[in-house]
Amino acid sequence: YILSRREYLGHTILGKTAKDSFKTKRKRVVNEDELLIFYNTHEAIIDQETYVRSMDCLLMLNRSMVVQVMQRMAEEGKICRIIVKDLSRFGREQVEAGRLTQIVYPSLGITFISIQENVNSTTGDGMEMLPFYNIFNEWYAAQTSKKIRAVWQSKAEHGKRVSATVPFGYMKDPTNKEQWIIDEPAANIVRKIYSLCLAGRGPLQIAKQLEKENVLIPSAYYESIGRKHA
Repeated sequence: YILSRREYLGHTILGKTAKDSFKTKRKRVVNEDELLIFYNTHEAIIDQETYVRSMDCLLMLNRSMVVQVMQRMAEEGKICRIIVKDLSRFGREQVEAGRLTQIVYPSLGITFISIQENVNSTTGDGMEMLPFYNIFNEWYAAQTSKKIRAVWQSKAEHGKRVSATVPFGYMKDPTNKEQWIIDEPAANIVRKIYSLCLAGRGPLQIAKQLEKENVLIPSAYYESIGRKHA
């Protein structure tokens, strides 16, 4: 989502950690302390004040989305059984995973099943090993994350690009693939979106105005100039 990308401040932001699933390629929202930030790696499109003010507007619009859907459904008695492929898919923070599987779900009458570890909270199968599974999953994720971050840090210190994709509004420097330069036509669209947000427009209103003005979406823009995109 363009308004939430801090790359436009001139920083490279990486949110992928070992907690992501490389098989499913699913995106997830990461916590602030999970972000790996390399400051001033490229030219900024917008300034700090514009970004902060825009994010304040965006947070006001999205405040109603804070409630976790799954937890609410469990508390309302709409879920009677939770089945996961393995415990690492459920969670890799051992305290929270243990609290949910050993306290919260049993108190709500919910059966928790992990197929890989043969865990069943109703029959008691595998429950004695559950804390050890959770501890190991958290340790493995932490160690893998440290190794990945060390590689990224080393690349950044040597001036190499550390992001797999280039944000809309930038392009790779034709003379140096490791550097980003501003793509002015796309950057003008980014600046316009921020200015509309600061003017009090919501995401839907901004989208409708851009559509009315025949502004191309990123994928269509890339195709129009013959650039490859994900």
